[in-house]
Amino acid sequence: MPEYGAHHTLIGKNYTTADLHAKVTGRAKYAEDYRAEGMLFAKLLLSPLPHARVKRIDASKALARPGVKAILTADDLPAPADTLTDNGTVIKASKWGERGLTMEPLYEGEPILAVAAVDELTAVEAIERIRIDFERLPFVIDPLDALRPGGPNPRTDGNIWVQQPGSPPVIAELKWTEADFAEARQGRLPMGKTPDEWSYGDLDAGFKNAVLVLDETFVTPDTSHQTLETRSAMAYWQNGKLYLHGSTQSVARTIDPLASWLAMDASNIVLVSEYCGGGFGSKGAGAISMVIPALLSYELAARTLRLGIDSSRRPSDKERLLRMSALMQSFFSGVQEDVEKSIGQIVAGEAEVALEAEEGLRSIDTQVDGSDDEHPVAWETGYTDARNSAVDSLRFRFDLPQSTKTWDDVLRELALRIRK
Repeated sequence: MPEYGAHHTLIGKNYTTADLHAKVTGRAKYAEDYRAEGMLFAKLLLSPLPHARVKRIDASKALARPGVKAILTADDLPAPADTLTDNGTVIKASKWGERGLTMEPLYEGEPILAVAAVDELTAVEAIERIRIDFERLPFVIDPLDALRPGGPNPRTDGNIWVQQPGSPPVIAELKWTEADFAEARQGRLPMGKTPDEWSYGDLDAGFKNAVLVLDETFVTPDTSHQTLETRSAMAYWQNGKLYLHGSTQSVARTIDPLASWLAMDASNIVLVSEYCGGGFGSKGAGAISMVIPALLSYELAARTLRLGIDSSRRPSDKERLLRMSALMQSFFSGVQEDVEKSIGQIVAGEAEVALEAEEGLRSIDTQVDGSDDEHPVAWETGYTDARNSAVDSLRFRFDLPQSTKTWDDVLRELALRIRK
């Protein structure tokens, strides 16, 4: 038998990754490990409310404390600009897009302002002296609550993401009727009118010819990215260039988003990220929090500044939540039995999908694949909801593991029933 991978350098062979020895011996340096003489430290003041509007900030006592050098708010950030995702997709500038700091937090823990001080303790003590007046706004955790007649909206503009071809996603309002929610009493996912729909083949004929029809509803939770390395960043300016040490899975893919967030030319950014202590896709294009030490350093005449994230409070918890999207799916599948071959063939598949996802990362049409012989007929409807929870990751978006797992369960159940 020929040797597997005989003509390849890595396939079929054991190999040692280039960063292995540095990581296991502790010689690898991450953004958190860098220090510079006279370096300042930044900490974030996080929203204690899931949805609110900042009416007033009183930072006078914080600024009067010795060692406090500056405070950065959303008003100090550049205007939103187009960004690139880690797969090269352009997300057009939008007032609904994520920002490094905000005056209208959309989830508990979203950063409102940053404080720069001579050390982290001083920055934390300064934050405790800041007083903020909030206007509480309606919030939604369960997307179905927002779809009920008269239900609260998680955004001031609505409760779902919609997108027209060639245009950026926008927030709109969608409400269903009480009749639409009758399905919920039967333990199924209710589904009223939705903005996203596609079909393939003759669905009605497929179900009519099926000898077995299975109707199942699945709910998958969000899953946090638990990386060992936090998303700390250190920045300084030299000769008109920004030097930034940050945590990212791809330096090349982070430069352009960073330039967009900072409204500057990418050629004037030097991004240093020699090692990545885990990312799972959530660090594919860095994190928008990188702009905070960069802007504070610029404001403080090029002083080196580091934004540190407590290792006891993971970015997936408060500072920066990146998660596998929560998903609700209802599958309605029909099977036609081939007696001669003793197999069952799927002749119809219907999916109703309620998805939580970051703006611009929407591909409902990947939930049911009706383009091959195994799924000759398919129909799908769904919507992308907005809710008062933190930003979802691109890499672990809904159309990868969650959809695959639910289809696997559907196929297994169909196989067991058709045997009986």
